[in-house]
This record gives sequence, C-alpha cells and structure tokens, in this order.
Amino acid sequence: MVSEWQKIKLREILEESKIPESNEDIHKRLSVKLHMGGVFPREVRDTDKIGSTKYYHRKVGQFIYGKQNLHNGAIGIVPEELDGYQSSSDLPTFDIAEFVNKNWLYYYFARKSFYNSLERLSNGTGSKRIKPDELLNIEVSLPPLAEQQKIAAILTSVDEVIEQTEKIIKQTETVKKGLMQQLLTKGIGHSQFKKTPLGKIPINWKLVTLEEIADKDRNAIKPGPFGSALKKEFYVNKGYKVYGQEQVIPNDFSKGDYYVDEERYFSLQSFKIKPGDLLISLVGTYGKIAIVPEDVEPGIINPRLLKITFDKTIASVKYYKYFMSSKIFYNQLSKYSQGGTMGVINSKTLKSIYYPCPPLYEQIKIYQTIKSFDNKISHEQFKLTKLIQLKQGLMQQLLTGKVRVPIDDNEEVPS
Repeated sequence: MVSEWQKIKLREILEESKIPESNEDIHKRLSVKLHMGGVFPREVRDTDKIGSTKYYHRKVGQFIYGKQNLHNGAIGIVPEELDGYQSSSDLPTFDIAEFVNKNWLYYYFARKSFYNSLERLSNGTGSKRIKPDELLNIEVSLPPLAEQQKIAAILTSVDEVIEQTEKIIKQTETVKKGLMQQLLTKGIGHSQFKKTPLGKIPINWKLVTLEEIADKDRNAIKPGPFGSALKKEFYVNKGYKVYGQEQVIPNDFSKGDYYVDEERYFSLQSFKIKPGDLLISLVGTYGKIAIVPEDVEPGIINPRLLKITFDKTIASVKYYKYFMSSKIFYNQLSKYSQGGTMGVINSKTLKSIYYPCPPLYEQIKIYQTIKSFDNKISHEQFKLTKLIQLKQGLMQQLLTGKVRVPIDDNEEVPS
C-alpha cells in the first residue's frame, strides 16, 4: 500500500532546543564540518573562555547546523558519543518530532542541490547567517513514517558499503606505502646488505647517479626551454602540444590546450617527449612524476618540467617512477629545493641525488609487486565512484517521491 506524502513546514517537525549549559567545558564543544562531513568535537583554542559566550546543552539524535555554512553542507545529527556536548547559538540544534525518522531528515538535507539552495535564506551584514526562523519556514514533502524508515534504511546500507570501500582504499594505500619503503631499498628475498648514503641496500645492488642510468643521448636529461625559446606569445590554437604541470600532476596527458606551430616545434626538437620518458615537475608543486604514455600527442615540455630518458638495458622507467614518487627520494629532494614555500629544483639537483640500482629483472619484479596494490586501489576507487553515483541517484529519486518505496501493512521496517 502506498500512502500519500504531505506538505509540511519544518517548524512542525523541528523544535529548537535552548537548554542553557550549566557546566561549561571547553573540551566538550561541538563543530559541524562542511559538505556533510559530520558532527565532531571542536578543537580547543587558545582564545576559549568560560562565560564569554552562552553555550547550550546538546543531546544525541538532535538535528544541528552551522548558521554561516548551512548552504555549504554544515549539517548533521548529534551522535551518541557526543551526547551532552555543547554549542553556541551559531550552531543551533533541534529536537525532531516522533513521527519523523532522524536519518530520513539527515538524507533529505544531504542533497547538495537542496542545501546549496538554502543560501537564499542567509542575511545580515558581514558574515551572513541563516537563522532558525528562516529555516523552519521551509516547506518539505514528508512521507509516512514507515516509508521514511525504509528510505533511510536503503540509503544507510549504501553508505555502509561506501564507508567499507573507503576503509579498504585507505588500508591498501597504507600497506603500499610501507611496502614501497621496504622494496625500493631492501628488495625481494635478500639477506646480505651494505651501508650506503641511502641506508642499507642489498649487497648486489649499485648506488648510482641519474646520469649512470639515463640513456647516453645528450638530451636524455633535459629541462624545458628557458628565456626567449618558448614565450607565451608563441602559442597558437592548433599545432604541437606544450606539456607542463597541468598534465604531470594529475597524470592526464589529454589535458591542456597550449600549442606551438610546426616551425617552432622542429626548432625545439631536443625538448620533445616520446613514450616512456619520465617527466618531473621542477617548480611549485615540485617532484611530481608521470610517464609519457604510448598514445601521447606529439609535443614538447615547458620550462616547469624536466624529462628523463632511461637506458632500457639497465633501468626500468616504471621502477624509477615508483622510487622518484617515494618518501626516500622526496627526502633527498627537499634538502635541495629552493624558494621557501614556492619550491624549486633543477637538473643539477636531480643529478646529485643517489638512486638505488637493482638488477633489471628485480626492478621489474618490484614494480609489478607495487603495481598490484595500485591496481587494487584503482579497482576500489572505481567501485567507490559508482557507489557515490548510485547513492546520489537514489537520494534524488527516493527523497523527492519520483520513485516510491511501497510498504506493506504487515512489513517490519528498521527504526
């Protein structure tokens, strides 16, 4: 049986709670994170005082929002572990009517299109706020309680799978990070080691410079063109692509729309990239790495990048991509960076750093081992994206009544 939904104002289902806190405690104050990040204990500040601001007692299960950032998703339900915590009137809380499921209400507000639309209610000078009276005057479509409960149960089950998937990703990333630290310097199955400036490495490994593992071509280690060789006024709408950090940092070579014409491209041949080259960013977000893919569009690097062509007979670019993405490498790199917060490195720096050089077969084996963890992370991230899309679709359909959830009279629904 499908019952009708009713139009109802929020003031009929929410009642603001204003119980003065009789025992103020700066260690028990609440915060609500943006973008539906949840309700958390607020960090203690040096400026926190007792008595300077009026605080109110908050209870588990209450609806809470931030006046300044309601339209940015500063919304939540007070969890059990924060029962008895406190907030000022800038974080008003509300008791929820018995005929309303608190989780349904949470999901109703959690739609980004809905909470973004609430910005129209903000007023005041300076930092605008959304006052409870303005919010409570909003009209919502309220399903029968049993349908609210079933909608909330469906969305909660999806959230649980999302949370589990996020945990798997985080755990896999942690294991991969520790494994990289071990494999990149200790290798696989070694029992004898020698001391080096990088620490202990297997006795049959070498410690080398970049020039020793790079291709013998004179342009094998090449920073982008400087000075008058590549000015912005040389860029054209169509031609040969100019690659920079906008491709390397996200590892997406399809990005970007900077080009040079054929004449300038051929005059800058020493800066052209080819599949298998390793690119590293030199300025700002320095030390970011990407390997040029097989299907790359012909082009050259700009001054913010350096390209490296490895000697394939002794060095695997995939192994060195992992090494040059590791903490071991970055710790060396950071010692040489210049420019304070705007870090800068150069080819001289990269040539002065030490690189472990296992036998080629072991480099490949190490790469394949680490790559298996990357594949696992990519699989779970793809799954996570699909789950988030599923949740968004379900929220749009179920919370607006576009798709109804039928409830039988004898059906038991989670509370």
